[in-house]
Amino acid sequence: MALECKPQIQAKAKENERARKGGQRGASCQTSDNLSRIDTKKELATKMGISHDTIARAEFISREADEATKEKQRLRELQEPPSSASQ
Repeated sequence: MALECKPQIQAKAKENERARKGGQRGASCQTSDNLSRIDTKKELATKMGISHDTIARAEFISREADEATKEKQRLRELQEPPSSASQ
């Protein structure tokens, strides 16, 4: 479930990066008071109320595990109560 939010956070991070670079490929980042670097894993973890290590583990399982392991993970997610941060 947490990984479903990842594309939105990545898009915001890319948007900020382009704005800091002035839209130029390969340009160095400019400093800006209102644009900050976004760490996708940390942002996602904060939003979901879990640790960034949990995000890394979920990404690894999603990428590397067989279907039986993925199904066990999905069932465990359904059984766990939602965190207060995600409500």
